[in-house]
Amino acid sequence: MTSQSPSTDALAWAVGFFESGAQLSPSWGQSIVLRLRRNDAEGLERFKSIVDTGAVLQDEESGVVHFRADNSEVEQIAELLMPHLGAKRRAELEAVFPTLALTPAAEGNER
Repeated sequence: MTSQSPSTDALAWAVGFFESGAQLSPSWGQSIVLRLRRNDAEGLERFKSIVDTGAVLQDEESGVVHFRADNSEVEQIAELLMPHLGAKRRAELEAVFPTLALTPAAEGNER
């Protein structure tokens, strides 16, 4: 991750984007995969730019574009977004990464 943090507006956008369609799933044993699928790469590229990790890939057969992050990348994204997520998404991430501490900024954020 770069040393510069995303702007408040960019972070808010990334949180909304994550909340609206992120899928966390186990893959190949202990690996965790984060996927966001869209028909348009623009939003996925913006998300990747804000979280500063992961990859935007396109399925050659279907044309569907998706963002993919694995293990340490997912943890990096979780650390960035978790304080701003609603209770349901925080619980999903805490189940995957129980060692992530919930920051005081997230207290009372019960979307």
